[in-house]
Amino acid sequence: MVDGWQDRSIFSAWHHERSNRDTSERIKRTHRNRFLHGGSVSLPIFGLRKKPGAKSDDDWERVPEAEPIYQEWFDRLDHDAQYADVADWLNQKGVPLGPYSRQDHWDGPMVGRLTHNPLLKGVRFRNKRKTRRISAGTYKSEKAEPHELLTRRVPHLAFFEEAYYDRAVAKADARNAKFRRTGNGGPDPCANHPKKRVRFPGQTIFCGMCGRLYVFGGHGQKEHLMCSGARSYLCWNGATLDGPLAATNISGEVFAQIEALQDFDPAFFDMVNEDARKWDSAQQSLLRDITGKIQHGEREIENLMKFIRGGDDSVSVREDLHRLEEQVQQRKSHAAWRKRWIPTTVLWMIGRYGHVQALRPEHDR
Repeated sequence: MVDGWQDRSIFSAWHHERSNRDTSERIKRTHRNRFLHGGSVSLPIFGLRKKPGAKSDDDWERVPEAEPIYQEWFDRLDHDAQYADVADWLNQKGVPLGPYSRQDHWDGPMVGRLTHNPLLKGVRFRNKRKTRRISAGTYKSEKAEPHELLTRRVPHLAFFEEAYYDRAVAKADARNAKFRRTGNGGPDPCANHPKKRVRFPGQTIFCGMCGRLYVFGGHGQKEHLMCSGARSYLCWNGATLDGPLAATNISGEVFAQIEALQDFDPAFFDMVNEDARKWDSAQQSLLRDITGKIQHGEREIENLMKFIRGGDDSVSVREDLHRLEEQVQQRKSHAAWRKRWIPTTVLWMIGRYGHVQALRPEHDR
């Protein structure tokens, strides 16, 4: 073994990591530049098609047969029709799907996605989402910051005037606002969570008719579950069940069986104490990280305020200031929630014994 190989391996790893980062930034920069010049075109949606040999969005064109369909589509939405109603109408009329659709029929979510595509008013976009590297070779998709969004106007692909399109979409959004996860416009509790990670017993019960999973949202009731096949018109079983009631009954039976095990209480008590130790360590680390981000955001706000007090004002500065203030407020709310949050196992022990003698830091007791 050659002496000093450890130092060379460290520098080699640093060099490769820097090269990977620079290559990633160069590729992103190239795609952004191509987009601004009409390139980096995604797959066409229903009503649009590429001309043979197309290299940019200038070589795309509208399908004439799609124009009356879109007019009727938005006219129905403008007269208080739901997305599912439009999907049923499209299926009855035999309207073909987009050229790259994986489904064989229209449904409500597909109609909603296409309705919100700004290509219908002649606007392309890029960088609505971005990937973030979380480990070697692993990337996570997340929403990009508003200032990273790129747009390009393509009026020859528009089916509607911008004012009419914005009004119709805003009307549909207001009509469906009651179905949002949070009615007060706060952050989405399911943001950046895998779709498989849902509340029990969601996606753990199977339909006895078709074998598909039961999901939350049965017949417009957020707390009821129904067959996912029935929602897609693939199963006739439209019966729903009360999710919280099922969770309570199933959990009660499971806990009763567990408590009947010999020496369950002392063994579980030790597990709770170990869980509390790990939770305290992770909690303090997370709070330090959130506090650091809050302080960083407050410094940025202070710098912007100094810039404004100097007599300079612009729309971008106001938008940036509003964004930073929202981020700081959300992080403060998150920090306050984390300080009050208690693990599920600790809550269960409190409910059963009335107290928990978990090992906690002295300043938290």
